[in-house]
Amino acid sequence: QNELEKIVKHLTVFHNLRKTKIGLIGDPSDWLVASIPEFDTIKKNWGPTVIKIEMEELKSLIAEIKDEQISDNHHYFTERATEVKEPSKKELKSVVKVYAALKQLIQKYELTSVSVRCFDLVTDLKTTGCYALSKLNDDGTVAGCEGDLVSTLGMMWANYLTDQIVWMANPAQLDEANNSIWFAHCTVPMSMVENYKLRSHFESGLGVGIQGELSKGKVTVLRIGGKHLDKIWVSNGEIMEAGLSENLCRTQVKVKLHGSSKATDLLTAPLGNHILLMRGSHAKELMEWWEMFIAN
Repeated sequence: QNELEKIVKHLTVFHNLRKTKIGLIGDPSDWLVASIPEFDTIKKNWGPTVIKIEMEELKSLIAEIKDEQISDNHHYFTERATEVKEPSKKELKSVVKVYAALKQLIQKYELTSVSVRCFDLVTDLKTTGCYALSKLNDDGTVAGCEGDLVSTLGMMWANYLTDQIVWMANPAQLDEANNSIWFAHCTVPMSMVENYKLRSHFESGLGVGIQGELSKGKVTVLRIGGKHLDKIWVSNGEIMEAGLSENLCRTQVKVKLHGSSKATDLLTAPLGNHILLMRGSHAKELMEWWEMFIAN
């Protein structure tokens, strides 16, 4: 694309971020590192407005949803799975109700995006947000886990700039010699995977986690952070294999980093817990945008 088209696209992303409303449902999870920025830092430096919504409101909406309201989504989700291992019928219905309730909140508050303190669903309702967040991302509503606002902001930015759906995951294992990292999480946007199995949520053994198989190919991994949200770590890479370990969150993928990025950066200078992954090689464009609008 020529320079003018690129400038127009970059300005469009800048303005779209300013029109964005992120719903933070519940507080960020207590264990998150550097993922609890001031709302006005997000607004001032990146543009989006954060709207705080109480977890109780989501819980009461979940309780009101009837089975017949979710039957289409429920069948579509379960029938496309290659296997349903641990979850019961009741657990499968519950996770779809979480999705339906979040859709209502998104409409009510006119949200572009949500970040959900999903572990409260596990402890209080014995269900999970894994399906809801997966499906919302597929629907085009960027949805982040654990109330991690920084990662949700990064997902939204990367989605606007690259038109790719973004997966939020945890770095699980580093291989310094091969400059590769295993990433894992109990949810993944279903449109990103070749196939998926329905499992329990790994940490709790409850609800429904999604074990998706990501195909090999080029990816970009990204993290933003810092006190003023003006730091970035980004690298092109390649998916080498999908994993099936029973000792990690359900969806697992091994990524080899390209260029000068080091897997050990995530240990020596981590910007937070989660890493974002999208299809394709976008590191150069992400850096150009960041240098234009954030770095100065």
